Amino acid sequence: MERRKASDFPPQVLELFDGYVHGRISRRDFLDNAGKFAVGGFTAAAMLESLRPNYALAQQVAKDDRRIKTEYVSYPSPRGSGTVRGYLARPADAAGVNFHCRAAFKARPAK
Repeated sequence: MERRKASDFPPQVLELFDGYVHGRISRRDFLDNAGKFAVGGFTAAAMLESLRPNYALAQQVAKDDRRIKTEYVSYPSPRGSGTVRGYLARPADAAGVNFHCRAAFKARPAK
């Protein structure tokens, strides 16, 4: 079966899914509300499964590709769990983190 795209779902279901993945509603609330948009054999549970990321499909570039530089980095998270460790991948010829990455980190709202 071909993987569905976001455009295959009603906007209301995408809003519900956003609420579910960001913890504003429970899984049960998602399933109860998404059930209103279920058609034929495509149930609310099937919608949830289709919307969830398939991490097995995530690799786009091999980890040993010479065009990228990868490393583990640690950085402080004073309002979180102390120190966070993440896997950073960037173009091999990039010097430091570019402006767009810094802006994305700063734009995240504090919890």
